[in-house]
Amino acid sequence: MNRIILKERLSCPLCQSGENILARRGVLNDGNFTIEQLAKYWIRFIPGGHFDYFKCKACSSMFNKYYPCEKDLDALYNKLGANMEVYSEPEILFETQKKYANYLFKVISKTYKGDLSDNKKSLRFLEIGSDDGKLAKACLGIQLPICQYDCIEPNANLKNQLHENLSIYQGLKSNIYRSLSEVSGSKNIKYDLIVGIHVLDHIADLHNYLIQMKDLLDKNGLMFFVFHNPNSLLTKVLRRFWPPFCSQHPQLITRNGMIKAAAIQNLKVVSTLKTTNRINLKQIFRMAGFKINKGIGLLNHGFDLNLGNHGFVLTHKKDL
Repeated sequence: MNRIILKERLSCPLCQSGENILARRGVLNDGNFTIEQLAKYWIRFIPGGHFDYFKCKACSSMFNKYYPCEKDLDALYNKLGANMEVYSEPEILFETQKKYANYLFKVISKTYKGDLSDNKKSLRFLEIGSDDGKLAKACLGIQLPICQYDCIEPNANLKNQLHENLSIYQGLKSNIYRSLSEVSGSKNIKYDLIVGIHVLDHIADLHNYLIQMKDLLDKNGLMFFVFHNPNSLLTKVLRRFWPPFCSQHPQLITRNGMIKAAAIQNLKVVSTLKTTNRINLKQIFRMAGFKINKGIGLLNHGFDLNLGNHGFVLTHKKDL
């Protein structure tokens, strides 16, 4: 059986500094795995089940110096089901997506101001990592004139479900793509919003990805990203049991790292926020490795929790 092919990344994928130190060892260091062997670390959280993480001395972001090639990544992601539903019910996950949608409503309304209230503007959205469409449902349920909602979802197993969930919105244009390069090569379109919830953590060639997104963004458009913070209090408490330390994340992005990456790409930081997730005790026990198929009483009760994630809104820097 063919072994996975690892690509080398010696510099920080955020600020591009070459100064770093080994921060956390993993069990996947030598890359002597087949796709099937690596998949068991890919589809569920196993403490230590990741490649070595190095910490950038300049921005404190953490990253893997060696990571699977794009072809192997495609094969691994096609083995996944809907994101996080192994841990939590769809209803709980949707509550978190509604929080993101409400925040986007405020940011977009401020950006376009009178154009939205006067019906002068119809919005084109591109969501990266759409999963089965929970964020799309949340965004399409708020009072914004969205005329097009395109999705990128590399997991082929979710395409039919995602298409079905989008098809209920009459008059909405929508396309489902496998990759960002597929969007770039399909037609000349500019988006008013490009959104990725826990997407940048997964992108091995981050700056090339940002360049592609910039080319797809309208001159006044916005990009909104949420990602895990390796400097959070929860990281320090859980240590090796912090779920984002996993094989799917070639980097874990600090606030300083994102600011430096944006500056390199001539992007302006519009706003930042610390996000909260809707969660219940059943989900916490499942993430800790306990098998809980049914929950009663307090186990099913949802509450908001700061999991150490943060969000960034970016846009093009305007020429002076």
